[in-house]
Amino acid sequence: MRTKLTVALVAIITIAISFDACSDSDTKSTDDSNKTVVTTIEIDVPCTVDTTTSDIESYITLESGDTIIKDEDNTTVSIFYDAEGNEKVCLVEGKAHLLR
Repeated sequence: MRTKLTVALVAIITIAISFDACSDSDTKSTDDSNKTVVTTIEIDVPCTVDTTTSDIESYITLESGDTIIKDEDNTTVSIFYDAEGNEKVCLVEGKAHLLR
């Protein structure tokens, strides 16, 4: 019984440390186990009310595998497609970032 409890506690602590390491990164962090580089990109481009084609071009381009992270409750982002079919993201309200 103690062994199962110890294993569970170690797993929980490991997960907590992993999440903490990802959330505090400003630019890049490395995971030495598989040499993956994670880049943090702030979603700081505000959406415009009447979005035009030129507005969409100024939004952040999403890439395959990007993950949008909401940094605050009540955060809202919008995703648009540009003329070439690329997904673009902008911030409606709150605070968010991408993990790439």
